[in-house]
Amino acid sequence: MFAAMTRASEKWRSIGVTGFERRQLVQIRTELDEEYEQANGLVKSPKTEPRPSKLSGRFRA
Repeated sequence: MFAAMTRASEKWRSIGVTGFERRQLVQIRTELDEEYEQANGLVKSPKTEPRPSKLSGRFRA
């Protein structure tokens, strides 16, 4: 999905991608990369910083 949206936004320019959506795509890509590295034994130690659990920028109590 990440690559398809990026290619579409660059190629056709008719699909508007906001800064917020770009940040979400970057976060999704980072999470997928981390999962891939852990699944394939490429990460030697887990990160000490907790990841944000929500993609939305709005806090809901």
